[in-house]
Order: sequence, then C-alpha cells, then structure tokens
Amino acid sequence: MVNINIILLIITIIFFLILITRYFEIIPSLLTQFMIRNQTFENLTPQDLGLNAVNVSIPLSEAETQGWFFPGPDEQDAVILMVPSWIETDNFSKYFRTANLLQKIGFNVLIPLYYKMDANNTQSIKLNTSTKYLNHVIEKTYEFLITYPGINRRKIGIYTNSFGSTFACSLVYDYPIKSIVIEDGPISFNDMFTVNAFGKNKALYFIFRVFFGFFTFPFFWLTKWQSNHSLRKIRATPSFLIASRENQLQPHKSVWKSYQRLYKPKQFWFEHSILPNTIKDVWKEEYLQKIKHFYDRNLAGLIQPEFHFDFVGGRKDKGKYPNEITITVMPPQLAEIPLQILLADNSNLEELRIYFTGASKTIPISLDFKPKYMTLLPFYAVDKTELSSFKQWKKRGLEFGLLATIDELLRQPLSQLNPLLNRYYYLKSILLFEQGEKNLAKQILITKIDDDYWKQKCLNDSDSRQILDKSNTLF
Repeated sequence: MVNINIILLIITIIFFLILITRYFEIIPSLLTQFMIRNQTFENLTPQDLGLNAVNVSIPLSEAETQGWFFPGPDEQDAVILMVPSWIETDNFSKYFRTANLLQKIGFNVLIPLYYKMDANNTQSIKLNTSTKYLNHVIEKTYEFLITYPGINRRKIGIYTNSFGSTFACSLVYDYPIKSIVIEDGPISFNDMFTVNAFGKNKALYFIFRVFFGFFTFPFFWLTKWQSNHSLRKIRATPSFLIASRENQLQPHKSVWKSYQRLYKPKQFWFEHSILPNTIKDVWKEEYLQKIKHFYDRNLAGLIQPEFHFDFVGGRKDKGKYPNEITITVMPPQLAEIPLQILLADNSNLEELRIYFTGASKTIPISLDFKPKYMTLLPFYAVDKTELSSFKQWKKRGLEFGLLATIDELLRQPLSQLNPLLNRYYYLKSILLFEQGEKNLAKQILITKIDDDYWKQKCLNDSDSRQILDKSNTLF
C-alpha cells in the first residue's frame, strides 16, 4: 500500500518546483532560446537607409546595450519608446523604418537593440535569451529615456508589436506610460512556439498544440505569457490595437477578445494585409494619419474629436437581427468625418462606411447574425462613393497597397511563398473591388483561391461577400 505521506510530499515538491520555475521564468527562457537559436543579422544602421538617428548607449545593471534615438521636431518633448518583437526573425530595416514613420508624424522615437556584433563586425547576434533579462533591458531603457535631454517624462508613449507586446504591457503596468499602440499582438507563447516547430504540418500542429498547452499551463497560468492577463495590465491607459485580418497566429475570435479586454479609452483597426505587421506598408497614408491622430490626442495632449458609441440588438425577425447603433462625438463636428463601423461575432463580420456630421446619430441596421462586438474608427485617406447608404466612401491608395504587397512577397523565402499566395489573391480581389473592378475581382476569387480558403474567409467576411453578391452559388 502506498504511503499517503509520500504522495503528499511528492505533490508538495512538485508544487514548489513549479513556483520556483514560474518565478525565474525558466520555461519561457528555454522556449525563447529554441526559437532564436543561431539567428544572425546583417549589420545595418539607420544611416544605411538614409534615416536621421543618433546612436546611444543605454546602461544596464552590469553592462550596457545600444539603442537608436530618432529625433523629432525641436519643439516636441513627447517620445515614443519602441518595444519590438526581439525573438522573431525580423530584420533591422523593418524596425528602423517603423521608427522613421513615427518620427515623420512629429515625435521623438527610441528603439533599444538587443544584439552584439560578431568577431568580424559584420553580423549581429542575439544575446542572453532570459526573458527576465529582456524585461530588464526594457525597464532600463525607460529609465534612460526619462533623463534624456529635452524629453518630458510625463509624455512617454509606447509602440509595440507581436511578442514584444507582452513585455510592453508589463512596462505600462509598472510605470506611468501615457499611451500604447499594439500592432498584431500580443501573441501567446504557445502559438509562437508551436508554429515555429510545426507550422508547415497542420496535423502535427494541432496535436502538439494541445499537448504543449497542457504541459505549459502550470507555468503560464495567470502570468504575462497569457494574452488576456497581459492586456489587463494596461488598465485605463489609452490604447490602440491594430490587427491584420490575415494573421494566422491570431484568429478573428482571439483578436476581438483581445480588443474586449482593453479598458477605455481604446481604439481598434482591423485591416487586410498579407503578413503581420505590414498594414503600415499596404495602407501607408491611412496608417500615418491614424497613428498621428492617436498620439496627438493621447501623448502630445492636442484636442481631437472623441467618438463614443453603443449598439442595441433585438430579437430575430424574418431571418434578420435588428440593431440600433448610437454614435456621439465631443466636440460636435461641423465637417463630414468618414467613419468605419465593424460589427462581428466569432465567425462573421459586417462593415459600414458612413459620413458623420454633428453631435449625435442613430443608425438602424439588420444583420444575418447577432453581433457580439462592435468598433468605430475615423478614417482619413478615403474618397466618396455612392454604393449604398452604408457604403458612402472607399479607401484610397489601393494601387500603392497592391504594389507594396508584391514587394513584401518578393522579400519572402521561396519556401514560404506558396502558403501566402491564397492570401495575396484574396487581398488583390478586395483591392480591385475597392477600385470598382468588380468583375475582375470576382474572377480572381473564383479561379485563383482554393476551396478551403473560400469557405474560411470569403463567405464570412463582408468585403468578399460584396464581391460575390451572396446570391451566386460557387460550390
């Protein structure tokens, strides 16, 4: 017979081992080491890209790390701290170009580096993979920033993306950050590691995802490595969540849940792009306007229109769900403002594009589904159209967006191109439809995209349903 005391002792030892492992973040550090093993990058500086930046040394507890400071206008005392996704295979140029965009809209920007040069001084190699050390670098960068000449310590905002969002949210929790922009994040460790290990094999991905989630649960439960727990650390800090509709690491359901977990004031931009963190390339003019509007209001303190909204749904009647959307704005607007309204459940999405004038407006609409989520966002780079009462404008810069998407494809390794083609043709059809080329857009959808992608994307997204007219039977 097994001694009950021995069983209790074993359980106690396991419990304390889990606590110690959680405290020192051993499991996340080991997984990080696996994902960034043998990663090297070409030595590149902002000057190599023709960008205006100053190299700075950021003191750490026992050493120092390098960073690049992108100066804004002389009169600007607000600064944006970039917290990039260090453990992913992004290159320097992507970080620097993003920092340059933030610089162009009128802000100072600081981006810390987490690399060292190799013996030949030609390539950069990633350093210590401890997640606690990563967090330490970010905290010390913030402490360095508040003493930087000409910077107002009460005007520090954050831009972060992908897995870097996990660390950025912790910084917001511990320090007085003024506002935060999160692009395609946060991404859970489970999803990142599983895709990294078995991303090309769907069967292995599913099996390992279940096993891996069960194994890591004791170590990740109620920690920043869970997206929901990480986002709650932001609390009432003004936040702007930007997410790609085609991001394979973030299904629509999880993206909407991430938005729901944010406290007000918050904004959400859910946009088409072929790869994560490329919305700024496809929709450059719109991206700059939106980011500028958000930081101007919530970081620089400039007066900007503030929209409030709510929707009330009724019972299903004749196959439709009636809804009423109420919008108010302060201060009242005399000029027409293009607004995008998204209504969604876990699998369907409906988009409305209207012009708003005045102080308040109520919009009745009937839908094929009962919406659980709603977001409202002003747009800037648009042109008027007369498609319907709910489609009063179309996005601008579509040809540039398509060319930018092609450029992004050309930069991808050949082995990764094939799974991106469906996403490319889908995006191309959406952009062509925006330009008024409905027949060509429909032809591309029918002839270029396989059935699985059809069923998953086209029939549940309002953009593609317009192209199909819904009445056409294609299967």
